[in-house]
Order: sequence, then structure tokens, then C-alpha cells
Amino acid sequence: MMPRIRLFIYLGFAILVAGCGKPADDIRAYTVPREKEKEPAKKPAPEAQDKYRMLGAIIPAEQGYSWFVKFVGPTEVVSPLEGDFQTFVQSIRPDDKKPAWTAPPKWTEAPPRATRLATFKNGPAEMYLSGPFGGGLLENVNRWRKEVGLREVKETELKDAVTEIKLGDKTAYTVDLRGPTWSGGMPGMNAPFAGKR
Repeated sequence: MMPRIRLFIYLGFAILVAGCGKPADDIRAYTVPREKEKEPAKKPAPEAQDKYRMLGAIIPAEQGYSWFVKFVGPTEVVSPLEGDFQTFVQSIRPDDKKPAWTAPPKWTEAPPRATRLATFKNGPAEMYLSGPFGGGLLENVNRWRKEVGLREVKETELKDAVTEIKLGDKTAYTVDLRGPTWSGGMPGMNAPFAGKR
């Protein structure tokens, strides 16, 4: 009995040893491509972020209402005429009923429109004075910011989003916004206000 068991043990061991001895030809190497690292999201090019520019002024009228100056369009149209915007705004003398102003030099006054006191054109550029319309400063600034594709600001950020200027005895506010989009239709076609009187 014992010799037979030993025979099976030897045979099993021999088979095991024979199975482990694989010829070198059976060894294969594989090249696995490396998984690509995710690229960070690309930011829009600076020229895309500044595609449109809006210069605006919010001038207090009677309680809860304001007059608005708005000059918006492609940056290459607005930027060379920034000085004309500043000159025009500085010429405005607000009054609760109707402000007085001086037309910007070299601009042509366009025919009257329902919601505007004055519209001026200079080539493809258009700037206008409208109002009075309602809505608080924050609400109107955010309305304009959204039109050029910028995020809304909070009340605590408002002082950094506007510039205070004195027009006569009133404090007015100007904005200079640059953004990637224009959602307000053709520049000059939509009123920049929160509520009509």
C-alpha cells in the first residue's frame, strides 16, 4: 500500500514541477496607454471677456426714481468715445422734473423716442439719456451687469461696482462694465431700468 501512495506522490510532484517550467517563448509584454490627465477648463480669452463694454450713469430724480445714461456696444466702438460719455454725464444738471444737459460735441441728436429724453449718435455708436424710472441702485446695476454677461453683485460689493460722482448738489453713480455677451438686444434698443413710472 505504501509504495503505491509514494508513487502517486512522486507523480503528482513531477507533474507540478513540469507545469511550472514554461518555455521563455510564452512570456509576453504589453504596452498599456496611460490614461490622459484631465485638462483644466479653459478660461475665455481676454478679448472674448471684454467683447462688449457698457458705460452707464444712474442719476437720482424724485424719491425712488432715477435718470439713466447708457452707452453700450462692442468694446472697439465704445472705448475710443469714453471721454465723450464722461463729458456728457458731467454736463447733466439733475432736477426732480427734468434734467438739463449739453449735447456731446461731434454727436448728432437722433429723433425723439418714447422713453428717452435724448439720443445721440456718432457713427455706429449710440448714447442716450432716459427716465425717470424706478428701482434701487443695486437692482439697476445688476440688471446692466447681466446684460453684458457678468455676475450679479451683493449689497456689500456695490460700492466697488460703482463710482460716485457729484452732479450739481446730487450724488450720481457711474459704471464701467466689460463682458463677453450682450443680451439686451441691439445696443440702445432696450431701456436700462427696473420699473417705469
